Amino acid sequence: PLEGARLAREDARSPVVQAFQRGEMRRLPAGRGQEGYVVLLPIASAEGACGAVLSVEFRLWEEADGVSREAQETAYLQVLGRAAELGWAALTLRDEVARLRREMEARIAKEMETLEETNRQLERLARARSDFVNIAAHELKTPLTLLRGYTDILREEASALREPRLESAMAGIDRGLARLDRIVADLIDLSRIEAELLQLSFEPVSPSSLVRLVLEETQEWVEKRRQTIVVEGVADLPPIQGDARRLHQALLNVVSNSIKFTPDGGRITIRGRVLGAQGAVGTDFVELVVADTGIGIAKEEQERIFEKFYRVGDVQHHSSGEYKFKGAGPGLGLPIARGIIEAHGGRIWVESEGYDEARCPGSEFHIVLPVQPQTLHNLQGRASNAGPGAKEALRTPTGQE
Repeated sequence: PLEGARLAREDARSPVVQAFQRGEMRRLPAGRGQEGYVVLLPIASAEGACGAVLSVEFRLWEEADGVSREAQETAYLQVLGRAAELGWAALTLRDEVARLRREMEARIAKEMETLEETNRQLERLARARSDFVNIAAHELKTPLTLLRGYTDILREEASALREPRLESAMAGIDRGLARLDRIVADLIDLSRIEAELLQLSFEPVSPSSLVRLVLEETQEWVEKRRQTIVVEGVADLPPIQGDARRLHQALLNVVSNSIKFTPDGGRITIRGRVLGAQGAVGTDFVELVVADTGIGIAKEEQERIFEKFYRVGDVQHHSSGEYKFKGAGPGLGLPIARGIIEAHGGRIWVESEGYDEARCPGSEFHIVLPVQPQTLHNLQGRASNAGPGAKEALRTPTGQE
């Protein structure tokens, strides 16, 4: 009904419409027979004029303090227009935020679904690999037993014939079968550890006896590599409750690893100390540290070396010998050692400055075992309320209890 507004709306070429498109405020006549005028105030947005405030004014303003009513009206309408622009921007922003939130929620839901499916696939693969390892290990035992039996028969024949060449060949076959036996036994042990079926027979065990037995078994390797093994503080350690055979197996795996990754002529040190009971952890601990002058271990691999089948570096560059430098092996020794030690309620970790074959920064493997047999879960629960000193025995360098 307002003539000016109608004209501005209908005539796209009028100065009023052109001013509106430029974001300018214009006054229009209110219409025939009406006093006052109509103000068309554009509402600006990032894309340009997006609307208008249409205000009908009837000259209610009076001149005051030297300010004309036109100036008062203009200031008032400018504030009104700015408020409308801010309101429009808020509504637009709210809608945009809602849209982005919906898109983000949909994307997150899709990514979570993909991640869950990937995790399910990884779990299936892990179960399949464990099942395969377990089945393969048990299936290999039967042919190995047959080979062992026929080898004994051949050995008797070779001894009766007094043929040195045959006896030497039989000795080589024996060494190969012995190594296969150890690999199969390791695979079975790893399967038992993963299934939490490792059986332990607890009895008083002397740490010094364990170290002495390991030194006897590795003496040949150490002599061939011209290495030196030094023992410090082990003789004073108290007996611990544990499975002697399994603890010997774990320590042998750790020392063998140090021998393999220490260059010829290197040094390996086995240190021992007692960590006294403190606070809520009401048991003493024995710590054995196997330190070497080897090539070291990169920071990012110091946890992964305890994963089954994991081997550092390029597999093609590794030797397969039992005691040769960087002898690869199947990657089972350290995972089995961790499983045995943790089954005793202990902890094992490694510390090293990093990997460097030229400088040989070395590595330190820390083995902490409770004097009295307790599960790791119980020990951690008792240590949770203790002070920092009481947690030392159960803490790795990364701060994990």
